[in-house]
Amino acid sequence: MDARAYHAMLAEAAGAVVLEEMVLDHELGQALREAGLSVSRGMIEQERRQMAEALSGVTGVPRSEMDGVIERVRASRGLGPVRFERLLERNAGLRALARSTDGRLISEVTGEQLEQAYAIRYGERVRARLILVRTEADAARALQRVRPAVATVAPEPFADVAMDVSIDPTASRGGLLDPVSPQDPSYPVSFRRAIAELDIGQVSTPFTVSWPGGAGRAPQQGLAIVQVVERIGSAGSPGLSGVRADLEREIRLVRERAAMDRIARELTTQGLRRTTVFDDALEWSRSTRLAE
Repeated sequence: MDARAYHAMLAEAAGAVVLEEMVLDHELGQALREAGLSVSRGMIEQERRQMAEALSGVTGVPRSEMDGVIERVRASRGLGPVRFERLLERNAGLRALARSTDGRLISEVTGEQLEQAYAIRYGERVRARLILVRTEADAARALQRVRPAVATVAPEPFADVAMDVSIDPTASRGGLLDPVSPQDPSYPVSFRRAIAELDIGQVSTPFTVSWPGGAGRAPQQGLAIVQVVERIGSAGSPGLSGVRADLEREIRLVRERAAMDRIARELTTQGLRRTTVFDDALEWSRSTRLAE
């Protein structure tokens, strides 16, 4: 097989991902220069340390053992030495831009926001099961199975019906969700209201939810039915004053990450609009990725 065939295969397999990274690197470099900003070696090393801290918090692995975890994460994402170094440099640049353009919005934390963050982290959480379907007819049939209108008809186990009809990724485990705070704004209001009001074992009526469509497509809509399985209390949680600094830092980091993601999307979009792809294999990879 000649070099052109190898090139075509590599371009089809991962060309779009690499193209987007290269476009973002170019646009980010230009944006930093226009803003009078630059990325230092210390900023890149800080990104490496921040990644280690984040992974340590998620995995529970001690910081002394994080090198092995980072290597496994890199391998799973196809991040060799070159791409990993560029990722850290890119994140440092995006963080610098985010702080420059959204600094005040990122840094200001109100008392209400702090209390909400405390409730999410340390307040009561609810473990529930979920059935997600696309149409009202599907929802009505599912509800009839788990909460029959006729008292003489025995309800089917919620988990069995979730495995049978739910389109949510949790269907394989009977619709069982990880514990959720009713205060967490990352979940739909209708869902949070349902899990807050239901008693243990009780099944909700169907309610409308929406979720991102992906790849620029419009959000999708469906109907959800939930059953509360367990309420996990907040006994033994630390007081707000003892964790205030950590929560404020976490809020700022989340906002900063959101600003970084927004800037990256904007720069990538404008860069791709100015990019012409002449290679057929690379153009196939790019157009296929956009259609996903």
